[in-house]
Amino acid sequence: MISAAQLSALLRLPTPTTEQAAVIESPLEPAVVIAGAGSGKTETMAARVVWLVANRLVRPDAVLGLTFTRKASAELGKRIRRRLTQWRYVVERDRPDEREHLSELLAGEPTVLTYAAY
Repeated sequence: MISAAQLSALLRLPTPTTEQAAVIESPLEPAVVIAGAGSGKTETMAARVVWLVANRLVRPDAVLGLTFTRKASAELGKRIRRRLTQWRYVVERDRPDEREHLSELLAGEPTVLTYAAY
């Protein structure tokens, strides 16, 4: 299992805070995260998706991200796609024998929409 901190290092991103890491690494079950403006919610959500994919808990195309605004939806989708691309480069470079995982990374993308659009 790759930790949130290890994954951020591999992707050359800032290390998540203790609170962010707890959200990123939380079990696959319903949860509520309450956080204020500027606390890193979008980044944490993107990191959560990549962590789930990197640890093979979900396929990219099995993820549905929902937000309230088109702006938030666009930003979240962009961050998730960018992070998954970064992860794919890491796998291609460091784990080229993981062909099944690479094919999953290439096969599909998460769906990110507003609640209204969904």
